[in-house]
Amino acid sequence: MNPEDSTEIDEVLFDAALGIDTQDSREAFFDLIRDGDPALSERLRALATLQTRADRFFRMAQGALTTVATETGQELIDQDPSPLQANDAPRPAHEEPGGRIGRYQLESRIGEGGCGVVYLAEQLEPVRRKVALKVIRLGMDTERVITRFEMERQSLALMDHPNIARVLDGGATDSGRPYFVMEWVRGPRITDFCDAHHLGIRQRIDLFIEVCKGIQHAHQKGVIHRDIKPSNILIDESGDHCPKIIDFGIAKAISGASVADTQFSAQDQFLGTPAYMSPEQADRRERDIDTRSDVYSLGMLLYELLAGRPPFDSAQLSNAGIQETLRILSEEDPPLPSALVASMNSEERAGIASRRGVDPARLSSSLAGDLDSVVMKAIEKNRSDRYETVNGLVMDLQRYIGHEPVIARPAKRAYLFRKFVQRNRIAVGATTAVLVSLLLGLGSAFSYYLKERHAVEEQVRLRTLADLAHANELKRLAEARVWEEFAHVSVLLSEGRTQEADEQLRKTPLASIQLTPQSASVLRSLGNWNSLRGRWPQAAECFQMLIKADDLNQGATLSDSLDVVAIACVLIEGGSIDAFRKFRDWSIDRYAFSGSANDASRLLHSILIVPMDRPTLERLAPLKAVLAEPGFNKNLPRSSRDRELAIWRAFGIALLEYRLGNHEEARKWTELGLSFEDRRDYISGALDPILAMACHHLGDKTTARAALDRCAARIDKAFAPELPAAYEPFGKFQGFWWDWIIARILFHEADELIRPGAR
Repeated sequence: MNPEDSTEIDEVLFDAALGIDTQDSREAFFDLIRDGDPALSERLRALATLQTRADRFFRMAQGALTTVATETGQELIDQDPSPLQANDAPRPAHEEPGGRIGRYQLESRIGEGGCGVVYLAEQLEPVRRKVALKVIRLGMDTERVITRFEMERQSLALMDHPNIARVLDGGATDSGRPYFVMEWVRGPRITDFCDAHHLGIRQRIDLFIEVCKGIQHAHQKGVIHRDIKPSNILIDESGDHCPKIIDFGIAKAISGASVADTQFSAQDQFLGTPAYMSPEQADRRERDIDTRSDVYSLGMLLYELLAGRPPFDSAQLSNAGIQETLRILSEEDPPLPSALVASMNSEERAGIASRRGVDPARLSSSLAGDLDSVVMKAIEKNRSDRYETVNGLVMDLQRYIGHEPVIARPAKRAYLFRKFVQRNRIAVGATTAVLVSLLLGLGSAFSYYLKERHAVEEQVRLRTLADLAHANELKRLAEARVWEEFAHVSVLLSEGRTQEADEQLRKTPLASIQLTPQSASVLRSLGNWNSLRGRWPQAAECFQMLIKADDLNQGATLSDSLDVVAIACVLIEGGSIDAFRKFRDWSIDRYAFSGSANDASRLLHSILIVPMDRPTLERLAPLKAVLAEPGFNKNLPRSSRDRELAIWRAFGIALLEYRLGNHEEARKWTELGLSFEDRRDYISGALDPILAMACHHLGDKTTARAALDRCAARIDKAFAPELPAAYEPFGKFQGFWWDWIIARILFHEADELIRPGAR
């Protein structure tokens, strides 16, 4: 081994040892290293002893609070306060409770991990609120640790989901150590919450599904969590008991390895909690860790929620060596959840059953069958046998809740019929009652003959009904498999595996997909992907199906998700004029009278980028009042997002005024939009063509040509080469692809008006 590589590994292991809070846990960590390298273990132990003595001398009297998690897998929850902590180096006064970092007043330490310390803090401006502030611990700010810390901050910043703790701010302390601020989750970890509130099996599954939605959102953003466990999933008791996923400290990007990835790939495979870690993540030789590793960890979490504890003993894994841990995870088969419960002593089983509101005698049977199959498929050792996506796991749990056959079990006739009976208890019960009454009503020979014949006919009918039920369930299973393959296409696209996605999509045509509220996100991903490659007919097919899926969805509308603008751009660029007119009429009927400035702005963006007949324009005239309230006072403090929304509203009014022939008003609103500071190129690119056309009609040829030339330069830059396969054409905050399509459509109209025949 290269001496420099050896030194770097020693530094990482020493940093990890310093991040362990108790002496017993630290000794267990040294024992793990001793199995592979006794000399290295003794050297690290001696260095840690010297570090402990030095830290004790400089440590100020400060009680420690809850330790959230360590990167060796040892959880230390509700640690007893102690005036001296051997692993804590002295901090500057302003980074201790009572001090201040930026605009945040530190109140108390609420936890720490291997390299970060978490404080409860109060934001002082521009609003006052409680937040959680995480900063690198003093003595741990090596280049490697800072890079890992920055990776966690960037991972969290990508997320925008109710089940993931939101990142609110970030920066650096006076000493240069990075920190970030996220929402403060006030509540226990998910397993403690479920036990404290005696949640039943169904309630635990519902809560678990919410966690899965958050993880699936992270996967769609290109991030794998890699440390899913109960202490990283907290229940927010300040609201509606929403689960919140925290600590993306060892998250790994699904695609596009960064410099930090290449520096840490060898060591990062040691990170995580062994009891919840997939075999491929535990294997230091395995570099290709994908979303199915999180599926495995979710399966282990579901196992513990149902059976009371994970299948592998955490203490045993912590005390085993690295090779032994890998052997256990790779070779030893975990018991079924129902079998684990059945093997417990009566006292332990009674306690677990009581916390789930189930009779101890029925606990094992309530887990047997479907739940056993779902859990075991999620934690298959061979990842190709697991669920392909987190959505696949969620859909199987939803099928279990709806008394439908789950994919994890073989589709046998008796099983499918039993599921049919569970969903149709009243009808089947009534049919059974008829048969019983017929048998009991046998009397004379003649009546016996009639009733026997009727019973035979009824049996034939029931057999036919059973055959129909079997065929129906097989159809449902086929549809479920098609949908899972379709969802897999979206995951492949998010991972950048476009060739595999194309091959999969050819096997799964859109026409074979059954529309559901959940299909909207996949259709949106495919529509955007095709649009960024100029495949307008394919994009139009995706977005037209998205309109139908949206009608089923009672949640976010096409306006909220900006799909209404994307659909219009796709239809115009693809030359589908008749389809655009139908979409335009549908959009006006749906959004023109909503009273929402957001709806009105996005409606005008989507339908006014091409000329329109006068009667329809007159119907849209009242929207000017909706967009103009509240006013455009640029002196009011507002975020960059608020400023951008205000500019887009000015754009909508300017475009409407121009289509109505009010050229002076169009010029006024365009100049108002352009007067905002820090506006983006894609917004200016959309405003300049309107200004050019309005000034041309007003006779101001100089201003018209100058605005047209500015727009031409921006368009040439954005579309040379064509838009790449990303939402941001050439850098962060440069707009979505449809913003540039709007600018290009308006530019061509202005260019033809001012310089006919020039292009």
